[in-house]
Amino acid sequence: MKDALIRIVEAFHKYNSEHMAAQAFGLSEDIVYDALVIAPSFSPYKLHMEENCTVTVLKEGAYIAGYLVEKDGLKIAWIKIGSSAGNLIDHLSLCAELSFKRMIFIGAVGGLKKSIHLGDVCTPSIALEYTHLDEIKAFDTDLIEMETSSFYLMTDLFELPGIALLVVSDNSASEAALVGRTSEQLPQYDFGRNVILPDMILTLVSE
Repeated sequence: MKDALIRIVEAFHKYNSEHMAAQAFGLSEDIVYDALVIAPSFSPYKLHMEENCTVTVLKEGAYIAGYLVEKDGLKIAWIKIGSSAGNLIDHLSLCAELSFKRMIFIGAVGGLKKSIHLGDVCTPSIALEYTHLDEIKAFDTDLIEMETSSFYLMTDLFELPGIALLVVSDNSASEAALVGRTSEQLPQYDFGRNVILPDMILTLVSE
């Protein structure tokens, strides 16, 4: 863990109680988790993880929740948070009180090219922060998403391996909307989110 993150945690404890990850997510400081999954809006149940794993609800609130996902002796700490980079940074900083071996970010992403299809699962090779869509497209960008660059910033502060797994939920280039998917698009998206994404998570954690 880098000094910058240590200072952030010390500032948390200066103005708040200790054990904030336990209070927010119900996760234990006494367990070394095989992975920490960070998921804006996605619970393990939304990905049907309970079909192949044991899922325990540790704490659920209006906007955040904590879960323990177990399979074949593996323990995955799973936090569901609200959208935005700020939310991700704040809640991951709380998790500095915990012990885990790797970090996995999962979320939805918007496609910017017709070659990208709903339900495709992608991981970024470059993460950039830009405000305007025209600027982003000028880099020949394939995808647009809100939290990924902040996630990789946090993996650097934690000094842990991390990967972002993003399922394509919409595509402005092919006019595939986030709401009102067609009967052809819906099974494609569900397969990516509910089959491919859970399989990739479990494969990464078992390595």
